[in-house]
Amino acid sequence: MGVLSDISPTIEPLPADWSAYMDLTGSLKFWDRDPQGLAALLRLRTLALHGVQTTCAIAPNRMLATMAAAVTPPGMTTVIDAKDVERWLRPRPVAALYGVGPATAGKLRTYGLHTIGDTAKTPMSTLVRLFGAAGRTLHAHAHAHGQDPRTVQTQPIAKSLAADGALNTTSWTPPNIAEPCSIWPRRSPPACVTGSKPRADWPCPSATPTAA
Repeated sequence: MGVLSDISPTIEPLPADWSAYMDLTGSLKFWDRDPQGLAALLRLRTLALHGVQTTCAIAPNRMLATMAAAVTPPGMTTVIDAKDVERWLRPRPVAALYGVGPATAGKLRTYGLHTIGDTAKTPMSTLVRLFGAAGRTLHAHAHAHGQDPRTVQTQPIAKSLAADGALNTTSWTPPNIAEPCSIWPRRSPPACVTGSKPRADWPCPSATPTAA
């Protein structure tokens, strides 16, 4: 990732497959290069420093960059300009559409919908009849023209959340008392318990019984 961070500080690593998303917005002016020039610089440095051929895909957003990288050979760069998004998407296999898994892709092909363009031309009512409520989502994705609102996340998104807070009451041990005092749920008046015999020669601190 050091090679990437030298070009742009906005990087989202994907350790699972040794790839990463990189936002070049602020780097174009700094390096005085276009996106293709920065991709060439990245591939050259990676090859010189690590002996690795790098695949680069340049697109307006994450989804398109991922789709482009999937069809780009090692050592090459694919560029999708904003004005060419629809033209590039329409002939792509329907399985490449965001949210379409193998089962859905197979069912679409069964009905003759082999490409994203085929799916986009299909009325939403037909897709709903074939796939139920998922047909609406499928139709929306096919007509989204490659839009993806997600940004490059430099910090990983937490998969779980936790919170802690202070209680209104505290538990404490009375000062200058060596033996512990335990309060138990009871109907009779409170008694201090040490060992097996109750003691009443000193009072217990007030406390609210709690269930373990």
